Amino acid sequence: MRPESDSLSNGREVRGATFMWTTEAVERALERRAIPQSQPEDSISCDLWPSNERNLRHRSKYTNENRSNTQATALSRCNSRTDSGRTKGSISKQQHFCLHFARGRCVKGYECLYLHHLPTGFHEAAKPALYDIFGREKHRLEREDNGGTGSHMRQCRTLFVYFGGAGEWGGQRLRQLISKSFGEWGPVEDIHVVPSKCISFVRYKFIVSAEFAKEAMMGQNLFGGKESLTVRWANDDPNPTAIHRVKREREDVIVDASERANTRTPSWHDNERRQYAYLQTTRGQNFPYQNSLHTQDYPDTEAQYEAHLNNVSTQSSTKHALQDVKMMHDENPDSVEEDYEIRGARPFSKSRTIMPQVFELEENSQKVSNQAEINEISRRTQLDSEILRAQHVAYRAYLDAGGKPDDWNPDSLSTFVAAPGSFC
Repeated sequence: MRPESDSLSNGREVRGATFMWTTEAVERALERRAIPQSQPEDSISCDLWPSNERNLRHRSKYTNENRSNTQATALSRCNSRTDSGRTKGSISKQQHFCLHFARGRCVKGYECLYLHHLPTGFHEAAKPALYDIFGREKHRLEREDNGGTGSHMRQCRTLFVYFGGAGEWGGQRLRQLISKSFGEWGPVEDIHVVPSKCISFVRYKFIVSAEFAKEAMMGQNLFGGKESLTVRWANDDPNPTAIHRVKREREDVIVDASERANTRTPSWHDNERRQYAYLQTTRGQNFPYQNSLHTQDYPDTEAQYEAHLNNVSTQSSTKHALQDVKMMHDENPDSVEEDYEIRGARPFSKSRTIMPQVFELEENSQKVSNQAEINEISRRTQLDSEILRAQHVAYRAYLDAGGKPDDWNPDSLSTFVAAPGSFC
């Protein structure tokens, strides 16, 4: 005989009982209205945190209070087959489930603003990590007794179950009872039973199923059992195989998220096609010409390209000429201004120096776009620079010959500047 846990993991029915955590079963359940599970006068407190659980959160580890209190027996139980149905919450696309429905004591029925059915894999994908399926906030640290909503730092899918009153049964019988009781709330992957300690570990496929089963089975009895069940979050399994499994599951989650992001993000080719289609549609609606004109070739711009190259070449040659003039001025260690300052003479006006004309040429070359004008400015600058060099050489020869600086006349050199290229 095949173990019943295998049928819970793979099949949809066990002994003729249809599970309500499948997508098809949820769709059929939403076709009818949800019914109240109890009457208002018969319902117990609707506090999300019972008094005993709230006190456990504020106990100190140094107190001597008894922490092994017996689990209180639940007064109601959810019947997923008869209680599931459509509510106002499902009509308004609510994402949170009704906590009182899970505990079997919701008095509103169809008027409830939350969901009245079992969670599926779709709710697993849409559930935020900081909240459980009932809308309660998770904490960074877990409680000492591993109760409550759990921690958002650890994605736990395994429940710890203590069954004290059913310890006299064998392991096979206990496994069947636990499979039947916990398999009602979601797909179960594995069940590990320790009969000698009256404990078992139930691992679900989805976290949402584990959260729902924890609230639904808290304080319930196994079929034929005497003592109430204590359901908590299980600690991490120290088994190396389990550690490797958890690591592999986390890697699969990351890979799946990456693949989903890649499918949602279009490629550059798709973006180009969409942009072209949008421009085609927009121009076809707002302009008089047809969309077929958009498929024609681009106009010939070869002439503009050649003119641009010529302009760039001209500007480059002018730039090199300016650089040559600057280098000629910088290579002379005894510059014109320094030489005049040492000898105490001013052979000609400051406006006739080389560098201001170079800067003037740079400014003019940026403003003038005509090639002929640029060439003319470059020629005049080169001629003036050679004249200045000739005057400088003549002035130094004049001083070396014993001439006086006050008697120096630059205009007297006009006869020697007939061939500017002869001066070095």
